[in-house]
Amino acid sequence: MAVVLILSSAKIEVVMAQGGNEDIIFTEIMYDVEGSDGDREWVEIYNTCGSDINIDSSWRFFDGSNHTITVSQGDDVLNSCEAAVIVDDVAAFMIDHPGYSGTILDSVVSLNNSGEELKLSLDNGASWLVQVVYNSDLGAAGDGNTLEYDNGWIVSSVLGGSPGQYQNDNEVQYCDCQTGEPIGDQNTDPGVPPSEDEEIIIPPIDDEEDIVPVVYSTEILINELVPDPEGSDEEGEFIELYNMSIENIDLSDWQLKDSTEDSYTLTQTILAGAYLVLWRGETNLTLNNSGGDAVRLYQPDNSLLEEVTYDSSIAGQSYSRTNSNDWEWTEELTPGLTNLFPVNEPPQPKIDLTQTEFYTGQLITFSATDSLVSDDQINSYYWDFGNGDSLAGVTVAYYYQTAGEYTVSLLVEDSLGLTGTVNLVVNIITAPFVEARGGTDLAGQGEKLELISEIREHDVKTKVLTQGIVTALPGNFSDTYFYISQADYDFRIDLSRGIQVYCSKKDFPNMKLGDIIMVQGEISETGGEKRVKIASAADVQVITHIALPTPEQVMTGDVSEDYEGGLITVIGDLVEKKGSSWYLDDDSGELRIYLSTKAEIKKPTIEVGGEIIITGIIGETKTGYRLLPRFTSDLSVEQVLENEEAEINVISANNKKITKIASGKETPVDDYLGYGLGVVGVSALSWVIRAKFF
Repeated sequence: MAVVLILSSAKIEVVMAQGGNEDIIFTEIMYDVEGSDGDREWVEIYNTCGSDINIDSSWRFFDGSNHTITVSQGDDVLNSCEAAVIVDDVAAFMIDHPGYSGTILDSVVSLNNSGEELKLSLDNGASWLVQVVYNSDLGAAGDGNTLEYDNGWIVSSVLGGSPGQYQNDNEVQYCDCQTGEPIGDQNTDPGVPPSEDEEIIIPPIDDEEDIVPVVYSTEILINELVPDPEGSDEEGEFIELYNMSIENIDLSDWQLKDSTEDSYTLTQTILAGAYLVLWRGETNLTLNNSGGDAVRLYQPDNSLLEEVTYDSSIAGQSYSRTNSNDWEWTEELTPGLTNLFPVNEPPQPKIDLTQTEFYTGQLITFSATDSLVSDDQINSYYWDFGNGDSLAGVTVAYYYQTAGEYTVSLLVEDSLGLTGTVNLVVNIITAPFVEARGGTDLAGQGEKLELISEIREHDVKTKVLTQGIVTALPGNFSDTYFYISQADYDFRIDLSRGIQVYCSKKDFPNMKLGDIIMVQGEISETGGEKRVKIASAADVQVITHIALPTPEQVMTGDVSEDYEGGLITVIGDLVEKKGSSWYLDDDSGELRIYLSTKAEIKKPTIEVGGEIIITGIIGETKTGYRLLPRFTSDLSVEQVLENEEAEINVISANNKKITKIASGKETPVDDYLGYGLGVVGVSALSWVIRAKFF
C-alpha cells in the first residue's frame, strides 16, 4: 500500500492507493549452527506488508544453486506482514524450535560458514525478487546465534534465533489528525474508492516550519574498478556498485564521475544485496591506466556519497573493496560477484641437496629454487650454516673447513613480509687428501691449498693442492693433459695465470670448460713448462661451474713466463705462415701460433699482412713460447677496408677495455670490472660463493 500526497495551497489530501510491489525480504539467517550443522540450517523471509503472495511451485531458493520450495506447514499464502522459514530438514528444525507454529517451507539449505549470496525467485529462477550477501565477519559463527535484520545485520539476542517473530518497525500507522488516535485500516481498502466527501484534513504548513527533505540511501558502495583489463579497455573496463541494504534502490539521477569530471547519470534500479556492473561502453567513463584516477558517486542532490582513488593501475587486475573496507589490487576480476582475494600463505622454503655428507673443503651447492610462495614473489633468501657464517641468495656455494655436524637453516621472505624457515643437518668429514708437506693444513690435515701462481714457484716433485677453472679439455691438444687457470681463495678468476694438469694414464673425470676444480699432485716439468702431475681421476674434484670469462688481451711481444699455462687473446698482423706455425706481430714483437692437428682447427682464409684475433693457451717448448688455439672459433679474421676505420672491441681481464682501430692505434676506453666468481660469474648465474682459508 502506498501513500500519495497531493499538495495545494489550502490543504493536503492523503489518499490511500493500492501498491503493485510484491516485496519479500530476508530477515534472519542460521548459517553456522553450534556443533554439527547437519540439516539444521534455515533462513527467515518476511512479506513487508504489501499484498498477500501465493506460494507455488515456481518459487526457488538460491544458496549457490537453485532449489525448489514446498509448503510443509501452514497454507500456501504468505500473508501481508507474515514471516515464514525456509528449512533444510523440517524434523530437525522442529526439534530445535518445538514451539514454532508459523509457515515452514521445505527446501535445500546448505549455507557456507564463511558467507555467500542468498536469493529468492518467484518465477523459476528467471529473475530474483530479493538478494542478500552475508559473511562470518558479521558474527554468529558457530556460537548458536543467528544473523537478524534490524536496520542492518546484527547477532540475534536469543540463542538459536527467533524464527517467525520478525516485526517491521517501519510500518506506517495512520492517526486522526484531531485526536491523535490511530484510525487503523478503516476506509483504506484499496479496492474501495473514497467517497467524494471523505477526506483527512491536515492544517496548512507554517512557511517557517522545516519541510523534511528527501533522504537518499547511504548503503550504495563503489565495490570494484577495472581500469586496465587484458585486451581492449573499451570492452573490458567496468565500475561495480553494491547495494548493502535489504531494499531495492532506484538510482535514477544518481551520477558517477571520474577525476576529469566526466559524468554518467544512472537510470537503473539496484536490487537488495545485489551488484550493478557498469561497463565503459555504457558509461563512456575512461579510467586512467597510469597517473591515477578517481571514481565518485553522487546522490541526486549532488551530495558526494563515495569516492575511490588509485595512484596507478596494474594491468589485468581489479581494484577491489575488501571485507574490512580497504582496497587492494587482485588478479581475480569478479563483475557481479563477491570480490575475491588470493590468500597469501607463508612461503615454504626447500633446500635442494642430493646428499648430506661431505668432505672438509668440498664446495657444497645449496639451492632454494624449489621453494614455494603463494604470490610468486620471494624477496630474500638467507642461509645460516650453523657455524656463524651466513650467505644470501637463491643458490649459494659454501664449504666447511672443520669436520662436524652442522644445521643449515634457510629463511625465505616474500614480498608481503611473510617468512618461512627450514633446517637441514649436514655431516662434514675429514677430506682424504695427501700427507701434509707443512704449513697450514686444509681441514686439519692434508695438503695446503695454494694458488697456481704459488705452486709454479715450487721445485719438481713437490706435492701440491691447488684449484682453478678449466680452460682447455683433455683432447684439445693431447689426451694426457688439460689446462686450468687461477681461481683464488675467494674464487676470483685470473685466466692469464694457468698450469697444465698431466696424467700419463689419461684418467680424468668428466669435465667441461668453466668447471672449477681442486687438483692434488706433484710438480713436474716438460720442455721448460711447469705442470701438475696426477695419478688418476681421483686426484681431481669438480666443485662447481661458472661461465668462462673473456680472456685478457696481451701484446704479442709481452708473452713471457708470467702467462705460461694461461688463456689469453692477441691481436696482430700475420707476418708468416709455416705449415701449422703462424707468426703474429702487433709491433711489439713476434709470437708463434701453433695450430695443433689434435684440435682439428679449420684454418681461416687470410693472407700474410692480414689482421687476426686469436685466443689460446700459452705453452712452452725448448724453442720458446707459443699460443695454442683450442677451437676454430678461437681465430677471428677482421676484414679492414682501405681508407675506412674498422673497430675491434676486446674486453680484457686486467680491468681495461681496449679499442683497436685499423690504423693500429690503441685507445683505452674505460675501466672494466675484474672477473671473479663474486662479480661476473655470480651475476650471470645468481650464485653467491664464499670460501675462507686461515
